[in-house]
This record gives sequence, C-alpha cells and structure tokens, in this order.
Amino acid sequence: MSVRDEDLHAQVPDGDWPRLDLVRSLLSNVLTALHHGRLTIVLPSGRRVVHQAAGAGPDAVLVLHSWRALRRVATRGDIGFAEGYMEGDWSTPDLTELIELFARNVDQIKPNWVGSRLSRLLVRLLHRARANTRRGSRRNIAFHYDLGNAFYVPWLDAGMQYASALYAPGDDLEAAQQRKLARVEELLALKGGEQVLEIGCGWGAVAERLAANKGCAVTGLTLSQEQLSYARERLAAAGLSADLRLQDYRDCRGLFDRIVSVEMIEAVGEKYWGQYFELVRERLAPGGRAVIQAITIDESQFDSYRRDTDFIQRYIFPGGMLPTLTHLRQHVADAQLTLTSVESFGASYARMNLACTALRFFSTSRWGTGRLRRSDGTHPEPRAPARGAQHRGGGAASGPCANGPRPLTTSPATIPVAPARYTSPRGQSDIRASSRSAAPVPPHCHRPAARNCSTGDRPDPG
Repeated sequence: MSVRDEDLHAQVPDGDWPRLDLVRSLLSNVLTALHHGRLTIVLPSGRRVVHQAAGAGPDAVLVLHSWRALRRVATRGDIGFAEGYMEGDWSTPDLTELIELFARNVDQIKPNWVGSRLSRLLVRLLHRARANTRRGSRRNIAFHYDLGNAFYVPWLDAGMQYASALYAPGDDLEAAQQRKLARVEELLALKGGEQVLEIGCGWGAVAERLAANKGCAVTGLTLSQEQLSYARERLAAAGLSADLRLQDYRDCRGLFDRIVSVEMIEAVGEKYWGQYFELVRERLAPGGRAVIQAITIDESQFDSYRRDTDFIQRYIFPGGMLPTLTHLRQHVADAQLTLTSVESFGASYARMNLACTALRFFSTSRWGTGRLRRSDGTHPEPRAPARGAQHRGGGAASGPCANGPRPLTTSPATIPVAPARYTSPRGQSDIRASSRSAAPVPPHCHRPAARNCSTGDRPDPG
C-alpha cells in the first residue's frame, strides 16, 4: 500500500512539519528494508499501511500518533525513535514483537536510521563527557542505581540480582538466579574462610551466599548508596557480617584470596579496562582466583557500537561500554593473568530479560515508584492511553500498562533487547577463568574489552 498525500497532511498545520517527500521517503525506506516479517503502520489519519516481507518473521504493529515520530528518526536516528516512544509520539500493542522485527532486519534498517551528523556528534560528545573518572563513575552509578530500591523490587528475583541468571530446563527466575550463584561459588573453588573481594556488590546476594555457605570474609564495593544500605541491612538481618563499602574499585587496597565481579565491568569504561584487570591482578594473593561475569558485544558490531552512542548509553547506563570476548582475552593476557575457562550463556540472558519484563508488567501490586530522569533532571510522565492499544490477547490493556506507554525505565530487563526468539549480540554472558602469574604488572592497556564472567588462579610461588 502507498502513503497518500491526504494521510501526510493529517494533523499537520500549513507550513509545519513534515515535508511530504521526506515523510514518504522515510516510510518507504522502513518498509522496503524489511526482508523478514510483517509490519503494519497505523498513520495519524487512522489509515493502515501494511508491508509483508518475503521472508517469514514477526508480525508487528507501529501506531504513529504524531508525525513528530518520523522527524525524530530523521534528525536523531534510532535514539530519536526511542525518544518518540517515551514522549508518546508512537506506540505498539506488542513492544517485544516490534523490537524483534527490527532486530531481524537490523542490517537493512540501520543505514536508514542514522540521524543527522550534528545530532550524532552531540550525543557522542555527551557520552564522552560521562567518562568514568572517580567523580564521573559516582555520578553515572547514582543516575542508574539510586532511583530507589522500590523501583527494582517488583521485577527482580527475591534475592535482588540484576545480573544474568543461569537457566536450566524448567527453571523459573528464582531457580535460575540461585543456579548462577551456585556456579559462581563453584568457580571460586572456595575451601572456607577465604578473604573475598567483590567488585560491584550490588544488593548483596553474592556476599550473603559466600558469607553464609563458606564463612568467607567478604569485602564488597559499590558506588550506589541505595544498594549499600540495602545490602548492609540484608546481611544484618541474616545474622551475617561483611565489609561493605561505598568505594571506587580503584581505591581498594590489600590482598584477597578470591575476587568476584558480576556484571560490573560494563560500567568501567573502555579507557579503564586495562586498569581494571591490572587491579584484579594486584589485589589477588598468590594462588588467588578471580571470577568475572560480564556481557560481551558481538565482534562484528563492536566498531559501529564504539563509534556511535546508543540509546542504552544515552538513557540507561551513562558511561557504559561493552567489550568483545576477544578484547577481554587480550586484557587478561596483558595483566599477566592466565585464562582457565570461558562459559557462554547468552540464551539465559535473553530469557531473564523476558522474565523480568513479565514481572514488571504483571505484578501490579508490587510495581515500583522509580522513574526515568531526563538529562535535565525532570521525569517524563505517562502519556494518555494509545488509541486502540490492546494486548495481543485482544482485551483492553490493564494493570501497569493501562496508562499507555510508560516512561522507559533504567533497566535492560524492561527493554526486550533479546527476545526469546532472537538472541541479541548484547546477550552474550560468559564465565571466564584466569590465573595470576608472578610476572610484573604491564603498563595500562586501553583496548576495547568485553563484558564477561571470568575466574582466575594465581600460582603460589611457594
């Protein structure tokens, strides 16, 4: 179906946006770029434009409430498209289906959604201004994790674990998170009573388990006051003790038998990846072992990801940066650590995202109070219900979704970046093991690295 001039003029004052040829071009580019699936676009006039691609794929609906949605795409690319959702310029009855459709066709769609050169430059400069210096790291972590613990409670597991779970057939979210903890504990090869450093202790799940099961003396580091308060209270309630600190990992001193860091390295920043691994080496006692869980980005996407700031970096994790597995391997080697194992469980990450999304949208009685902050510090409010928006089952939307598009939250778990039928390159979680040797620490290395979970042993010179 074609887009008619009367559709383009709908709700557009004379002389105002959009220019008809540009709108027609944008819509045409989106539709012709689809090689898989079916997309129905509901125009502001109410008319439907349907495109069925040659290949099978998701069946998605995009409802345009305002032509501003296309202006945002033209000027700000994929970030503008997401901002249009936040502001209510467009909606969809099934966000997962729409994102999956775009993911299946990303190589064809992305060249048409780059945005203006000036906009990309401004976003890139803003991202660089959020560098993870000591002060910058505190600011970036507070932006995300200090929204308030009540925000996270409704959609995390009972143990308040934000990192990827490890699923086995039949597992629910709770079981998968416990399985992940058990695997991390196993990789640490604890005998009991070890001194353990946790870089990025979050809400205290790992510290609680190691203190309870193995009697470890845990030192946990976080830059989030909200997380620190919660973690201290949970350990005290369990009758356990740990040295939990509001401290930058770069300021930690001493030697530890074990180091564990569960999905924290993504907040380190590319400039500091080398320093991070060198610190791991310096803090490990002879014979020590480190376990690092992380999320890597696909090798083929790293260069474009590094060059252009994405929505997650702009609104979710300021200062965040994902490395590839190859880069992680290099940093381990540069820090004179010996890699002993790598375990990948990207499918678990995708499944956990869906589980957390379901908890957020359907646990209406426990829905949190946290909201997204705009860059100016204000909070966008929920928009009016999307016209005709319904759940896939056909009934009217209800529960937390009833007010139309929610302000996009600050958790990857609420954005189905890796639906069950599509494993995103971001969904590659790995467990990697490395051993520390007695060689001198090399100079800092500032190479692209990867988000992974890793374990490491340092040979005992005695």
